Amino acid sequence: MENGIKLFLENNSKIDPINYNVKDLEIIFTQNPDIELLLDIAHIDDYEHLENIIKIKKPKMLHIVDKNFDIDHEYLAVGEGKIDFEYIFNEILIDFKGKIIFEVLDENEKIVKFKK
Repeated sequence: MENGIKLFLENNSKIDPINYNVKDLEIIFTQNPDIELLLDIAHIDDYEHLENIIKIKKPKMLHIVDKNFDIDHEYLAVGEGKIDFEYIFNEILIDFKGKIIFEVLDENEKIVKFKK
């Protein structure tokens, strides 16, 4: 951390393949171990993709939003898509202690519902 600044790299979705491929992420984090992972849950293809990413680097920060797995890039309120967050936090991201950013792109009442 130089000058108090910590650099985070976000995994990308299939539609924008830079930092999407697990092998690419492995190269980046191996060559730059001080960079942290900001894991965007909605950018995963499936749970195996998620597991392979965190084998490379455990995230310090998450973007949380729901999606349907048959759509490459989607932002839905938690519970409106197919991501099983209970499974993710109980089986894959066990003991996650980082920060969570809820990505909400909607009107106020949906934002309140999403937060709950």
